[in-house]
Amino acid sequence: MIEKADKRERTQISMSFVKMKDVLFNVLAIGTVLAALVVIFYEAAKQLIN
Repeated sequence: MIEKADKRERTQISMSFVKMKDVLFNVLAIGTVLAALVVIFYEAAKQLIN
């Protein structure tokens, strides 16, 4: 019985770890896209000023 509960707890921990990894991946992806947009706007603004 204790083993069963321990196993369930471990799967819950690994599930939350996978979810955390997904969230982290999404944050990184969004951050990368935002950074690219910032660079594009910065370059466009530089071109307009010159």
